[in-house]
Amino acid sequence: MSGVDSQNSVPVLWRPEDLGKPIGGSVHAISACLPTWRDVIGYEEGDPRVINALQCGYPRFFLHPLLQKLADHGLSRHGLSGGEFVALPYPGESSASRALDFLRHSRGIDARMVELSNPVAPVILVVVPRADEKHARYFWRITGEGMSSRAAEAVLTGAAPAVKTSSDSLNEVRKSLAATHGCDSADVFIFPSGMAAIYNLIRMAGTIVPGKPHAQIGFPYVDTWKDLECFTEAPLMQTGVTNAGIDRFFRESSNRGFGLVLCECPSNPLLESPDPRLLREHASAAGAILAIDDTVASSINIEALPFADVVTTSLSKWFNGRGDILAGALVLNRNSPHHARMREFLVTEYQPELSHRDMEVLLKNSAGYRTRVRKAGFNAMKLAEMLRAHPRIDRVYTAAVDNSPAYASIARPDSTMPGLLSFTFMDETEHPMKFYDALSVCKGPSLGTDWTLACPYTLLAHYSELDWVRSCGVSPNLLRVSLGVEDTDDLLERFDRALTA
Repeated sequence: MSGVDSQNSVPVLWRPEDLGKPIGGSVHAISACLPTWRDVIGYEEGDPRVINALQCGYPRFFLHPLLQKLADHGLSRHGLSGGEFVALPYPGESSASRALDFLRHSRGIDARMVELSNPVAPVILVVVPRADEKHARYFWRITGEGMSSRAAEAVLTGAAPAVKTSSDSLNEVRKSLAATHGCDSADVFIFPSGMAAIYNLIRMAGTIVPGKPHAQIGFPYVDTWKDLECFTEAPLMQTGVTNAGIDRFFRESSNRGFGLVLCECPSNPLLESPDPRLLREHASAAGAILAIDDTVASSINIEALPFADVVTTSLSKWFNGRGDILAGALVLNRNSPHHARMREFLVTEYQPELSHRDMEVLLKNSAGYRTRVRKAGFNAMKLAEMLRAHPRIDRVYTAAVDNSPAYASIARPDSTMPGLLSFTFMDETEHPMKFYDALSVCKGPSLGTDWTLACPYTLLAHYSELDWVRSCGVSPNLLRVSLGVEDTDDLLERFDRALTA
């Protein structure tokens, strides 16, 4: 299978010659093709063969060529060209100031902030000596507050939409999210990425409930945990999600209390869900803010807000569906005892730094949100059935109401199975690699697109800590698949062919 997927009108990138190409075809694509297992390892180890082939990458990990061009232009205008300095563009003074503070006070770096004046949009460059680039990139990565490639393109070309159109787009996105979460649009706050939403959640919790450790429940997404480690003191983690394990965790930590309790329902990549009622009980007893991330299942499938003080979600995924935008949101529960203070913090601190162009594209793409989630869920259910019946497959991880009481308690009555699943092979020494190389779907990171995306998730997210991941019960060779809206029978045939490779 090659060429263009008829359902999505995008190239199906899976062959060796597709290495590094943007998945989805957009110049602003957030996922690049890693077509073979060898390519994935090469990417993680910095192999020039792979790195030099990348035409794009996940924006928090990869500086888009348009952003690099903007940064170089800014350095030149301020007399800082010549290779001694590097710059990262931020979309406003608020986010750039946080980066500057981190670099100066947490890393002791001689960083500076310079403005690149232009009539289109704010651009603030955070400039550091080249020797300190890794520290600047680290903050950029784990906070997700950097400028987008679409915003950089607008600045470089001098084009900008009408202010009224931009404001209307923001309001419409907030209304759309409010409708699916069952809240007022005034309680929806949009950020430049899902990770920026989580980073600002951590900032908010540290202000509202100061001096208390934060807790992660369930196997964590890598940068969520990095944020907790970097911006809070002595965070705690409970990787298991059984009721007994959660009860024990809170009982043993009761003398310390908590400021924030954070979890995913369901989690990525194991699709596990802690009992939201149990978490609500423990968080309330501790006076903590309970945050539930609904990205994997989506607000179409689950209703998290009644249990949580705040819901976090990545709009880059199912809500957008086209793999060409980073965006995220915090959704506040008006009935939370923390609501007034959370809203006060966000109204005071919040700056809507997602670019006007990104907001307009996000609004347009969100029109397919419900249809996308429903079809992907159906395809995931059928693929899970096929994989579970195959003799080479060891285990299939899914979230479904019929095998998880915790997930069932948060699922909407008309929900489908989330469109994400993971699986492992009986023989992990050879079969995962052969299968991945032969699989004729788009191959790269991210999820929630109209087209199916597959990747060796553990290798991409945790390559430097595989022993720890294994100790948490996660296979280093686990494969994750985000299902798209392709024809179901055609999709199953592609997987069947790869399973016989």
